[in-house]
Amino acid sequence: MNRVVARVCMAVVVTACVPPSPSAAPSSAVSTQSSGSQPCDADRLGLSTAGYGGAGGTDYVVLHVRLVTGGPCRLADSPAVAILDKHGNTVVSGQPQDASTVALVDTTDLRLGWSSWCALPPTGPLVARLTMATGSVDVTLPSDFIASCQGSPSSVFIEPIVK
Repeated sequence: MNRVVARVCMAVVVTACVPPSPSAAPSSAVSTQSSGSQPCDADRLGLSTAGYGGAGGTDYVVLHVRLVTGGPCRLADSPAVAILDKHGNTVVSGQPQDASTVALVDTTDLRLGWSSWCALPPTGPLVARLTMATGSVDVTLPSDFIASCQGSPSSVFIEPIVK
C-alpha cells in the first residue's frame, strides 16, 4: 500500500475512509462564505452516489453534485437532508449544519452521514433528498446502505468533503 493511501485510510478515526468513485471528476467548487453568484436552483443540479462505508458508528456515502445547466451558482455546504423509503415516507431527516456555501462551477462532493438505526430496515430502495431554498434534488442510495444500531436516536447530516 503506498504512503498516500495509508495516510488517507488512517484518517478513518476522524472521518470515514470512503474511496472515490473511479468515474468521479475532480471538484471544481471553491469554498466561500459569500459569492457574487446566485443560489443554485435544484433543477440545475445532478446528484449521484460514489463510494460508501462506515466509521465510528456512522455510515457514510459520497454524494457527487454536478451543475448540469447554466453558470456558476452557490450551493450550501450542508443542506437539509432526508432519507425516504420506497413509498416516499421520511425515515430520518436532518437540518443544515451551518450557512457556509461553495461556489459551484462544475462539480463538488458532499458526504451524507447516517447513524444509529435500531428499527427494522426501511423498505427500499432508499432515497436521499437534499433540500435547499430553491427546491430539492433526490438520489437513490446504494441498496445495502443503512446505519447500524448504536442505541441512540437516529441522525442524518450532510458535510462538505475538504480536498
